[in-house]
Amino acid sequence: MNKIIFLDIDGTLIDHDVLHGIPESTKEAIAIARENGHKCIICTGRVKSSVSHDVHDLGFDGAIYAAGCHVEVNDQKLFYTQLEPEIVRLVLDTLNQLGIGYSMEGEHKTFQDELAHQRFLTMFKEREGMNSEMARFAISTMNFSSISELNPNLDPINKCTFFAPDMAAIEKMEKVLSPYFKILVHGEKRMGLINGEMIKLGISKASGMDVILEHYGLDLADTFAYGDSLNDEEMILHAKVGIAMGNGRESIKQIADDVCERVDQDAIYKSFKKYGLI
Repeated sequence: MNKIIFLDIDGTLIDHDVLHGIPESTKEAIAIARENGHKCIICTGRVKSSVSHDVHDLGFDGAIYAAGCHVEVNDQKLFYTQLEPEIVRLVLDTLNQLGIGYSMEGEHKTFQDELAHQRFLTMFKEREGMNSEMARFAISTMNFSSISELNPNLDPINKCTFFAPDMAAIEKMEKVLSPYFKILVHGEKRMGLINGEMIKLGISKASGMDVILEHYGLDLADTFAYGDSLNDEEMILHAKVGIAMGNGRESIKQIADDVCERVDQDAIYKSFKKYGLI
C-alpha cells in the first residue's frame, strides 16, 4: 500500500544549528520513496516565497505552506487563505505599540520591520559566516522587504512571525490578538529576543494534510509525518504515524509515536528504512 509522507523543513529536512543544506541521505530517501510509489509532501510553517529552490528541487508531490494557509499540488492551489486587511493593520498597530519586531509573511513577499531585519542580519552572519553585505543579499534572495512597502489592501499576508523583548510584551499582545490567531512562543531568548509566530485560527498543518489527502484520494491511515517544533504538533498527532526529530522539542517527542535521530545523523533515511518506505 502506497503511503503519503508529510515533512517539515526547518529542523526536519534542515538543521540550521548543525549543518548547511539538506543532507544527501535525506535527498536520497525522498527520491527512493517516490520511486516506490509513496507521496512526499512539504509541510512547513514557511510561506511559499521563503521556500528555497534546493527544497523544491527535490520534486515533492505537493506542499503545505504557512502552517496550513496555502496548500497546492503542481502549482495548483487546493486551499488558500490570507489575513484580512483590517487584521493586518491591527497586528501592525499592536506590535508597533509594544515594541515587538515582526515579519509579515506572504505568498509572494515577506515584509520586515527594522528590529526583525536586524535580527535576521545577525542570524545570517552568525550561522553562515557572512559579512553584513552578504547577509543583506541573502535576505533579499528570500524576498524580504521593508515593512514600509507593505500595502494591506494589495499585498497578501498569510501569517506573522514576531520577536518580543520579554514575555510581558507577549502577554499584552495575546490579549489583543488571541481572538484571531493561535499564538506560538517558540522558546527562550536568543539574541535578546523571544521568537514566535501567529497562525490564523482554525488553520494548521493538520487541516492542510486533509486537503492533500482528499486531492489524492488517500486515507489518514496511510500517513506519516515528521516534525520538530510547536507548529508541528497538530500534524504529528493527526498522522497515523507521527515521528519527532531527535533534535526536536521535548514536548513534540512526548506526543509522537516515534522519535528518530537528529537531522545530521541521517534521520530521515534511517526512519524511512525502518518503516519500509525505502
